[in-house]
Amino acid sequence: MIKLRNPWGRTEWTGDWSDDSELWTTRMRNKLDFHTVDDDGVFWMTFGDFLIEFCGIHVCKNLKESKGWKNMIVLDKWEGDRTGGICMASN
Repeated sequence: MIKLRNPWGRTEWTGDWSDDSELWTTRMRNKLDFHTVDDDGVFWMTFGDFLIEFCGIHVCKNLKESKGWKNMIVLDKWEGDRTGGICMASN
């Protein structure tokens, strides 16, 4: 399972494990701490569905070096349905 957020804060996945999916049990909701069913842009999906639906991702967080964070740029790509690239870092 993978938890995603639409950066615009609205519109969500409507397939398996979407907010109103019948696949959700009380146990799974508790295990993943998922209790809100709003169109807030946050949703869960299986990793398999993620691989089918998305051809690329962008991860961005504004981390300030003054607060002790380091910046890293990763230039790579996913190939195949279960592989990840190798990180190439630059400062």
